[in-house]
Amino acid sequence: MNAQTAIASTVLKQSGLNHLPIMNQDNAEELGKISHLWLNLDTHKVESLTCKAGMLGRKTYTFKWSQIGTIGKDSLMISLSENPGAETHEGTTELVGYELWTDAGIQVGVIDDYLINPLNGEIIAYLFDTNGWLGTLDGQFQLPPTAIASVGSKRVIASMGAVRDAEEWTVGLTENMKQAKGRFSSLSAQFQEKGQQLSEQAKTQLTEVSGQLQEKGQQLGATVQAKASEAQTLLNRPEQVASLPESDVPSPDPEQTATSVNVPPQS
Repeated sequence: MNAQTAIASTVLKQSGLNHLPIMNQDNAEELGKISHLWLNLDTHKVESLTCKAGMLGRKTYTFKWSQIGTIGKDSLMISLSENPGAETHEGTTELVGYELWTDAGIQVGVIDDYLINPLNGEIIAYLFDTNGWLGTLDGQFQLPPTAIASVGSKRVIASMGAVRDAEEWTVGLTENMKQAKGRFSSLSAQFQEKGQQLSEQAKTQLTEVSGQLQEKGQQLGATVQAKASEAQTLLNRPEQVASLPESDVPSPDPEQTATSVNVPPQS
């Protein structure tokens, strides 16, 4: 890779490159999306990468790591001047998904990612998930390439000491915290919006109920006032009371009747 190659000096994660579009920097055409990174396990370097193109990804092209011109956030730029794209790859395989065992015969987790030096494709560290091994918290831990003793078709054996001393991949933890913070902020905004909607609905319903109660109160007041006026009219016109049916005429109070009768004195 020449000195003019523009590649960011930040550490790359294999998972960040997976499915990233590959662009031809000569004509801005998309060549496909990255499907595999091929490692040389003797040197622990990414030798080549394969992309899938065409309908249903039936066409595959492989490029050397040295052909990479730029690695951006949204695409990877390839120069086709050195190699237009081969159908075979250099390197052996990926190690993502391989079981991680120690030389003491203990399975400690699974390799689920690795860190790459973008300048030369060297593997800085393999990342493995412990699944709570030896009481550790769940997370990704770094295993240096020099700690790997052997590689099979499904498993990797590393030294027990290196696995015990593995440091946590803190950048990954920070990324997770940022994602969790973003999700929390999004949920908080959704709850706040929902609360405002419920508050507005409650205000609207309260206004409607208040209006209905006020209307009912006015109707009841008008009814009471009409009945009172009717009663007052009847009291002011005794002849109307006399004309009422006997059941509607109020009975006189016996006590009041007794006090109103004058009994003549006996001789």
